[in-house]
Amino acid sequence: MDTVTYPAPAMKAELDNWEFLHVNVDEHPDMQAYFGVSGIPVTVVVDGDGKEAQRWKGFEPPDSLAAALKALRTP
Repeated sequence: MDTVTYPAPAMKAELDNWEFLHVNVDEHPDMQAYFGVSGIPVTVVVDGDGKEAQRWKGFEPPDSLAAALKALRTP
């Protein structure tokens, strides 16, 4: 995801609309437990109240992830 998805032009443009946090679950097992991460990669979108809004498990292609993020922020 770090080398293919996030650097892609569609994702770069979409990530400007989000607060993005990259967590190494090996270094932060508390975050792994909190979000129930059982495998990586995983992408979790959290709303302003800290509630999970969407989750993707495994690799997600740049164009589909960018479109899904846009749909989440566009009513």
